[in-house]
Amino acid sequence: MHTDYQRLCAYLSQADASALRSTTMDEICARFNISTHDADLCFYTDFGMSGEEIIAELLLL
Repeated sequence: MHTDYQRLCAYLSQADASALRSTTMDEICARFNISTHDADLCFYTDFGMSGEEIIAELLLL
């Protein structure tokens, strides 16, 4: 799962706003073979927020 999570984070760091607006966290996680629940656990550990909250923050940038 660690590699899938790293790939997911790399995608989120490079995705443009239109790509993030046009999909859900469930769809993004499915692309990287990681459950939304597992991704959220990692996100909370690393960043203190859920995947949806991270996407919202990225859209503000």
